[in-house]
Amino acid sequence: MSKRFLLLATLLALFPSLILAQNFALSARVGTLGVGGEITTSLTPRLNLRLGGHYFPTYTFSGTAIDGDVAYDLKAKLLSIGGVLDLYPFKKGFRLSGGVYYNLNKAEGTGRPTRSYSVGSTTYGPDRLGSLTASLEAGQQLSPYAGIGWGNAVGKSRVSFLIDIGALYIDRPVLEFTGEGLIAPTAEQGPQIQEDLDQIRFYPVVALGLAIRL
Repeated sequence: MSKRFLLLATLLALFPSLILAQNFALSARVGTLGVGGEITTSLTPRLNLRLGGHYFPTYTFSGTAIDGDVAYDLKAKLLSIGGVLDLYPFKKGFRLSGGVYYNLNKAEGTGRPTRSYSVGSTTYGPDRLGSLTASLEAGQQLSPYAGIGWGNAVGKSRVSFLIDIGALYIDRPVLEFTGEGLIAPTAEQGPQIQEDLDQIRFYPVVALGLAIRL
């Protein structure tokens, strides 16, 4: 049984319990994981459980680089769902948070020459030179989360302002580098770039939210 199925099954099993809870809240959030929503309930006076998801539709950005000699298209899509436990060690709203997210965040970029190049008496146009494409995603889709925050969605106030600062453990982003045309051999540099990416283990999480206790 896959980790993805187990996580989704667990979240679906817990969701009805949250809806039926006497003390729960709904919140909207925006941050580095995208735009999302969560449902929160208190398990004990100092421990909350929240489930939710974050999403940002595919964003495309185009431009040029190297004095206009290279045109590029970048696409990124954010999608994650998961659950987090919030521990309140003090009476105020400061909290310690830990949980796990199913991480489907992805990015892709394509670059291609915009002008012709001459080698001796032969001229190679952009179409013949080809293009390079790189895609990037988390090294593991089941990503543990740890962080701190302020605000209690199911506290005394009916409306609460929330702040979260933390990180997802992504275990080395995975790069796929492919090429077409005469510049396709450049894609062979992918393993060298992957070595640099192996130093990246965490994805920063910063989010602001507004909660309403029901």
